Amino acid sequence: MVDIPHANYYEGILQLRNPSEELVEFVLTTVQDDERAVITKIKEVKGGLDYYISSQKYLQILGKKIKKKFWGEYKLTSTLHTQDKMGNKLYRITILFRLYDFKQGDLVLVGGEEYVVEQLRNKVQVKHVKSHKKEWVNPEQITVL
Repeated sequence: MVDIPHANYYEGILQLRNPSEELVEFVLTTVQDDERAVITKIKEVKGGLDYYISSQKYLQILGKKIKKKFWGEYKLTSTLHTQDKMGNKLYRITILFRLYDFKQGDLVLVGGEEYVVEQLRNKVQVKHVKSHKKEWVNPEQITVL
């Protein structure tokens, strides 16, 4: 069991935006099945959910698992929270994960043309429906049909 100083203690926030039921269930199950951290608070916000996590290290591990399993935008930031008695700076981290509206195999529009989503790295590889030409595009360029 994880020792936390008080019920509202947290070292980081996992911000899920546009989350699917599968993603929410994955987060809850993953944290519940692991004794390294607990969710101290869940907050509904416009466009998603915020999970307050008791361990910064565990939050980073969880973020990487989410990034590996789901397609979406991933950002990690840190904010100075306080200083301890020795003068060491203590930070809280925030991980933003915005689930994309599309997945591999979906038909999408890029610049008004129809493409099929092939794969995702930092960019999305799409294949033109008519010419079969493959291109890498930014996720923001994609319109879901």
